[in-house]
Amino acid sequence: MAMLQQSEERFRLATEAANIIVYDVDLNSHVIRAMHGLRAFLGRDLPDNASYEWWTGLIHPEDRNRLQSEISEVLAVREQSHTFVYRVLHGDRHYRIVQDTIYFQYENGRLVGHIGGIKDITDRVRAEESLRESKKRYQDLVETVGDMIFETDELGRIAYVSPNITDILGYSPGDVIGKVPTDFLSPDETGNLKEFFLRCAAKRKKIEAMTATYLHRDGRKVILETNAVPFLAEDGSLRGYRGVNRDISERKVHERQLQDITLEARRRAAEAEESKRRLEEINRELESFSYSISHDLRAPLRAIDGFSGMILQDFSEVMDAELKRRFDVIRENARRMNRLIDDLLAISRLGQCVISKRPVNMEKLFRQTWMELLPAYPGRKVWMQVHKMITPVSGDRTLLKQLVANLLNNALKYTRDRERALVEIGGLLKDREIVFYVKDNGVGFNMRYKDKLFRIFQRLHSPSEFEGTGIGLAIVQRIVNMHGGRVWAESKVGEGATFFFSLPAEA
Repeated sequence: MAMLQQSEERFRLATEAANIIVYDVDLNSHVIRAMHGLRAFLGRDLPDNASYEWWTGLIHPEDRNRLQSEISEVLAVREQSHTFVYRVLHGDRHYRIVQDTIYFQYENGRLVGHIGGIKDITDRVRAEESLRESKKRYQDLVETVGDMIFETDELGRIAYVSPNITDILGYSPGDVIGKVPTDFLSPDETGNLKEFFLRCAAKRKKIEAMTATYLHRDGRKVILETNAVPFLAEDGSLRGYRGVNRDISERKVHERQLQDITLEARRRAAEAEESKRRLEEINRELESFSYSISHDLRAPLRAIDGFSGMILQDFSEVMDAELKRRFDVIRENARRMNRLIDDLLAISRLGQCVISKRPVNMEKLFRQTWMELLPAYPGRKVWMQVHKMITPVSGDRTLLKQLVANLLNNALKYTRDRERALVEIGGLLKDREIVFYVKDNGVGFNMRYKDKLFRIFQRLHSPSEFEGTGIGLAIVQRIVNMHGGRVWAESKVGEGATFFFSLPAEA
């Protein structure tokens, strides 16, 4: 008896350790005779005289009828044992998934009872479900992503490839399994890729951004970029590579186009730089020539003017009016030529000038320059009206003074026929520029000829109408350009003109 009790105790401990419920059902009485390990398993004890119906009451309602049908099918063919899976209530809260292996007992062909072993397989089933979901998620990603996923063995033979190989290379997965990637390469790249793969495999190295040209099933070339990592056996030996092939054919076309554009841009830039260098050299030569000629012309002009004046003074009594007029014309043209030389020298000096920027109060500069110019226009009724003006600006004061003087002189000259001449000035901030203007109520000009305004020696009025050399506005444009600004004009014939120039606003 003691030995039997010891044996039963050992059996109980063994079942609890294995987390298994072992039970025995007498179908004559419908009483469960033994259910070892129940508390550890389901958090409850076996009630006295527990019936089989008590146990089936713990089974999930959705599984109960199914289980009964399965048992009936098994008994109909007199199976000796069968394994069933269903859910059973754990405590009072939730259900656990169990695997119930039943051994049926028959007497004279009639079922009299059965014994069974129930094992909790909840964790295993959930792990399997999780694994299946993970595999499905991975498969969905593989089939959805535009790249080709692959796996090779240690010899580089393709063991797996995603279905979108068909979109990329025109082959089905079955066409390439067991083959090596070099079988699908452009012939001129086969050796290089094979050698590269062997080097990486020997050192267990990653394959990073490797590009190769493959042949599509229809014969066209496809450029693939490969990134792959080795995976190893437990002993450290190489089992193969897993990676991604990306079709970069279109990207390579764009890269080649960009390279061509870049090379062309560099070529044009070099040509532009050479043209700029030659133009600067020509400008230097022209400025030097202009400066030299201007100086060389002054002496004969002074002689012409001086000797003409001496002749008029010494022989005026014997000259008739026509001869005197002719000598006056000679002297006036000599002086006009001298003014032209002065303007040419001014332009020449601009080409050699180095800008020295500092803050300049433009309103003060306009007012000061205006007062300096007025004595040259005696008897004139002229007013200057100063509107809102942004000041100071950053610039070369000497050059800006010359610019202002030329614009104000221009306004005074072309308003001389007005009984009351008005010159308006102002300066406003606009789009990161300070725009200044000089507006007059003079004769104006036809906007059809506005492009001639700032060209050297270009005049819109004849010398008999208004004196000048056609250089003043060209000097204005050059000074503005030297400061990184713009210059333009607006006008209507008979209604005056407005000259604008801009200077960069300080950040």
